[in-house]
Amino acid sequence: MEKLTIKDIYFLTLDYYEYKLTNPMLNSEKGEISFVLYDSFTFTLSVEKRYGIFGAGLVLNSNQILLELLGEPLAVNNDKDSIMQTLAKMDNYCRLRLTDKFLAAYDQVQKNV
Repeated sequence: MEKLTIKDIYFLTLDYYEYKLTNPMLNSEKGEISFVLYDSFTFTLSVEKRYGIFGAGLVLNSNQILLELLGEPLAVNNDKDSIMQTLAKMDNYCRLRLTDKFLAAYDQVQKNV
């Protein structure tokens, strides 16, 4: 099982979310990515440099990050399949929290850009 670097995860995330993602920030020194989904939720992803441990969380404020959503941990392993599952969990969580009316309007605006 090949571990991904933070840059690998950054490009995987950009490809996965496409227009749903805004304000992506990559900090290679710290091994962190942060971004906003659906103009509504800020997430952070990280890779610990020494052992390559993958982390993911929903940022609530500068002092609080949720590492689990709906009772499931966001980050499991640092491999492509596990990270894809994490990205899917984050997208599903956002879609559950946002109204259908908002999602329809958001998708429509993004298609017209």
